[in-house]
Amino acid sequence: MGAVTPTRKKGQKTRNAVIAAARKVLLEEGYGHFVYRRVAAAAGVEPGNVQYYFANKRDLLWAVLEPELDNYQQRLEKICQAGQSQRDTVVEMVTFLLADVRLEETLNLWLAIWSMAAHDAEIRAITGRFYTQYVKTLSASLRSAAPGLSARDAEEAAWLITSEFDGLMVVLSMGRPRVEVLEALEGRLVTYLCRMLE
Repeated sequence: MGAVTPTRKKGQKTRNAVIAAARKVLLEEGYGHFVYRRVAAAAGVEPGNVQYYFANKRDLLWAVLEPELDNYQQRLEKICQAGQSQRDTVVEMVTFLLADVRLEETLNLWLAIWSMAAHDAEIRAITGRFYTQYVKTLSASLRSAAPGLSARDAEEAAWLITSEFDGLMVVLSMGRPRVEVLEALEGRLVTYLCRMLE
């Protein structure tokens, strides 16, 4: 494998700038502005540069989502490798996921993506691809925490957990529940998951 040339470095830098700009547009302006022209302006490049790296909006959205998927995978693996009891592992997983859905950035990103997916079959397909891989990661983490869990039960549990947290994001977008309510919810989710994994 040869050395990375300055041209390739510059190309990677431009590609990364486009991805960062696309994410920013989604977060700050919503799905209605997720178009090449707007992303290019936010990245400080010509629209043709965006299309050079990403043939369509689906590919651009995947480039925005892939780091999110990597982050979930790394965090869940780290939690599972900590050598804790099954309950402590579940508590840490729920705490991490609950903290994540409470972040305004996470909430805005997914509200924008769900809005696009409702109107665009290609975006719906890429969102489905994300969820399939995310659930696979979560299933593996659940089986690591509870080795006696069958592959099917782990997958069903992962889909249930995903549904719970996505539903929570919708609730949070409508108005912030009191902190006590969220803390009580966290306790209930831990209890629910521990029972599910028995």
